[in-house]
Amino acid sequence: MEKTFTIVGVSTQGKVTKFRVCNGDKEARIKVLERNGCTDINLIDLPQPMTKLEAITAYKAQFPESEGIRMPNEKADTEPKTKTVNIKKGGKTADAAAELLNAIEEA
Repeated sequence: MEKTFTIVGVSTQGKVTKFRVCNGDKEARIKVLERNGCTDINLIDLPQPMTKLEAITAYKAQFPESEGIRMPNEKADTEPKTKTVNIKKGGKTADAAAELLNAIEEA
């Protein structure tokens, strides 16, 4: 059985605005979000317990401007991480670095 929620909304922390789903007291949740540095908090009570997807869909239906907001636990689009390898001349470091580069190229 999928977990259900009674409150859904959005909040901004730093430069990131996310959907929030929770259960319990809406005012208490707002205080926790404010204490953690969130701004632009807009939570609503749901008419009945809903799954995360249902709750967010209901929120988007009521607030169409929220269409571009990320889902909970969805990572922001970021640049792929790159690794830098420093190769020293001679010695074991150069051999280990060459093996590492060969392994990366084969993958």
